[in-house]
Amino acid sequence: QQTGISGASLGGLISVYAGFRAPEKFGFVGTQSGTLYWPHDGEVDRNDGNAMVVRASADPVVPVRFYVDHGSPSAGCTRDGEQGGDDCQSNLQFVTALRNKGYGVVHLNEVSGAHDWAFWKKRQPGLLCAFRNTDAKECGL
Repeated sequence: QQTGISGASLGGLISVYAGFRAPEKFGFVGTQSGTLYWPHDGEVDRNDGNAMVVRASADPVVPVRFYVDHGSPSAGCTRDGEQGGDDCQSNLQFVTALRNKGYGVVHLNEVSGAHDWAFWKKRQPGLLCAFRNTDAKECGL
């Protein structure tokens, strides 16, 4: 429960996967602008769904807490992979799937936030605080 894993972009996807695959090793998973739209077989051009969204919805609940952050255009989410969208569509679907299953989730959507290290770095203190505190209010989230 005191060990976490986190990453940004593809690292966020891998961190989520690791949390589902090894909940005995990771009690906390953080993903920043995770590319959660990747399909099950890794073939991006094959539209068979968002693997981690499907997993969060279908698999049994594991004892893991999640932190999910991403950006979005000021006018709302765009399709994943489109310029300026910061993969918000699949991240929002992932958060909904987790909450529907009863997971503890801290979620932050930075309007006008980009898929870029400068934005992830700015949000990282919240991720680290959420890792150490089960009450997100202590982190100002």
